[in-house]
This record gives sequence, C-alpha cells and structure tokens, in this order.
Amino acid sequence: MAGKSIYDVFKTDEQAENEGAWFNYGPGPSGHDQKFLLARAGRSNKKYTKALQRMQERYGKQIESGTLADETAYELLLKVFCTTVLLDWTGICGQDGVELPYSTETAIALMRELPDLYAELQAHAGSREHFRRVSNEEIAGN
Repeated sequence: MAGKSIYDVFKTDEQAENEGAWFNYGPGPSGHDQKFLLARAGRSNKKYTKALQRMQERYGKQIESGTLADETAYELLLKVFCTTVLLDWTGICGQDGVELPYSTETAIALMRELPDLYAELQAHAGSREHFRRVSNEEIAGN
C-alpha cells in the first residue's frame, strides 16, 4: 500500500475554513455534547483577514511603536476571534448548569472568563488538522 500524498497531509476543506467545522468537547452538564463551530483563524478565512486588516489600519502606529497596551491588544484580538472565527456553539452551559445561548457578546464574555478555553479554541482554529479534507478511505474507516 502506498503512503499518503502531500495533498492528503496538507489539503484542507476551504468551505469548512470559512463556514466552520464543529469541535466537540463531549457531553456536558445538560447531557448534550459541548460543541463549538470554528472557522479557520488564517488566511483562507476572508472575514478574519479583513478584520485583522481593519485593526491594523486603526491601531497600526501603536502596534509598530509598541505603545498599544497589552490588554487592549488582547481585547481587540478576542473580538476579532469571536466575530469571525467562533461562529456558534451548542451544549455550552454556565456555572449554574443552564445552557448559554450563543451570541457574539456571550462568546466574548465566556472567553474573558475562561482564557484557557479561548487559547485552546484558538489553537484548534489555527490547526490544519481541524479543517483537513477527509479522504474517502478515512470516512470508510480503512
């Protein structure tokens, strides 16, 4: 049996990169799976790159001169992430066990409260593996 082609290793699903692919954390307190719909945090996601360009246009001088406060930079990137990468969720509950309806504002608040979740979702959104095109053999389980 031949090895994998370079395309099998690196080719991603462009539709998933823009429209999102579900990342599943498994069952939550509500009994439903806890899932996040993530678009790619990268060049293939046009909304993401345009949002970063707008941020660069507005804050570029501060970024280049090193005068943009770390907290401001964090908040700007968090908002870009929650408006262009984190597109939806299901089964996500608050500390009280009640499901949180998805909204950009709720996503921003949750990521502020759980920075490690934010970091993990960023890693998944930047990973080609999350968006890799699955071959027919892998779907069949071979």
